[in-house]
Amino acid sequence: MPEGHRIYAFGDLHGRDDLAQRLRAAIIADMVNEPAAEVTVIGLGDLIDRGPGSHAVIASMVAGFPGAATIGLRGNHEQMLLDFLEDPQRHGQQWFRNGAPETLRSYGVQTGGRERPPPEELARIRDAFARAIPPAELMFLQRMPFSHTAGDYFFAHAGARPGVALAEQEPTDLLWIRAGRADSDAPAEKVVVHGHTPIEQPFLGKFRINIDTGAYFTNRLSCLVLSNADRRLLAV
Repeated sequence: MPEGHRIYAFGDLHGRDDLAQRLRAAIIADMVNEPAAEVTVIGLGDLIDRGPGSHAVIASMVAGFPGAATIGLRGNHEQMLLDFLEDPQRHGQQWFRNGAPETLRSYGVQTGGRERPPPEELARIRDAFARAIPPAELMFLQRMPFSHTAGDYFFAHAGARPGVALAEQEPTDLLWIRAGRADSDAPAEKVVVHGHTPIEQPFLGKFRINIDTGAYFTNRLSCLVLSNADRRLLAV
């Protein structure tokens, strides 16, 4: 990392606002104990779905971290939400299979308890959700970048396709790819930091770092701290 610049990057929260609050406290305490001239906090996507607190997690990211720039990268779950708002009949079933009801309920939108709502019900739910989500949070979701580069590191939700230049990665791969899991450390132009594929312990390779420790299921959220040439982890 550039001199004086520190990055905190955390994996897939999936609506666990309780862990988000603990992470915020841990990062703030770490910044107090070891000050840095410039700090950036990066969420690696999949902030939402499955857990009960997606609304609170997004609101927290919109508010940002005191004394730090805050970046929320787009994950496949945020993309499913945006696709649902654009075309609920086409994309609704996929999102509902992957945690939509919990996210919608966190915004006070009732889903009728159906696992697969019919098309007319999906349209009603979409309209209710569009009214319920605060404009600042919708704008945050819409403006989520697919990747971020800093120093010798490239950050993306799912990782990057091996053998393809980082500047030429397809958005679909950055959101969904599972090829080259954390046990693969294929050479790349920069160190690729990602989540998306849950593993028991963070993988810190030479070219690839995976910090998705399955927070929703395991109650363990991992946060990577990068300063100069150092790497360390905050466990929440």
